[in-house]
Amino acid sequence: MRRWLVTLALAVVALPTGGGEAVADRGFRVELSSRSVTTTTSLPVQACEPRIARLPASVELDPGGIVVTTRTRRFRHGVGRPGGMSWIVTAGDHVIVGYAERPGGHADTIVAIDHRTGALAWRRTVDSLFAAELVDDLLAVERAGTLDILDARTGKTQGTTPLAGQGIQAVCRPRRGDLHVKTRGDLVAIDRASGAVRWVQASTSVGNPTVTPTAVIDAWVDRTAHRFGIVSYDPATGRRLATVDLGATGGWYDLERVIIAPDGTHDVLVSAMFAVE
Repeated sequence: MRRWLVTLALAVVALPTGGGEAVADRGFRVELSSRSVTTTTSLPVQACEPRIARLPASVELDPGGIVVTTRTRRFRHGVGRPGGMSWIVTAGDHVIVGYAERPGGHADTIVAIDHRTGALAWRRTVDSLFAAELVDDLLAVERAGTLDILDARTGKTQGTTPLAGQGIQAVCRPRRGDLHVKTRGDLVAIDRASGAVRWVQASTSVGNPTVTPTAVIDAWVDRTAHRFGIVSYDPATGRRLATVDLGATGGWYDLERVIIAPDGTHDVLVSAMFAVE
């Protein structure tokens, strides 16, 4: 039976107040923190969270194809060989699929199907690893070393940026303002109206960022010093504002997760787990 040694940390951090340079000068303030070490045979989080496509009721999948049923007709669109589908998401009125036409390797084709009419909206021959719905008709497509923002209605690229890390792990969709996509090496801010990439910062943690009225907050992990903490960025420019060290990670580990969530108006709650088998 597998057994894990787990370091758990929890902190309530007060956000900097004021604006502009005052935020950077005042920094974070740790109001409460705790740390414990335990063992378990069942980790509290999954190493790989499930990907949810949220397909409309009119859409069905079969080996090598997508079937759309309207009031009057039933449409089937081939999406490569059986087992070649790499990812599928819904954005607006379209179901978008990345699949491999040729055996082996990653997806090499993207198609979009209107799930109301069953019609093929567009097709592109382009490599892709994964995709995530942003808002409305915007779609983030992860390629080898690149993040593209597509208009799901047309397939047109609205924005693009190089990526240092691979694997979309979180998408932050606040009610207003920019969208944020986090990979295993990048935090990307995206204009929600145009899809243009506003700024990119390096990210060193596995987990989610969070957005407050005055800052975008992400976690950092120093794997040399075995420490972790959080850092804030200016929402408009991505300029680094403040950072705080929240303690030790417990040394080398196989699995990590740092979750940040708003805790009222002026605080954030940081929950961290570092586990070694």
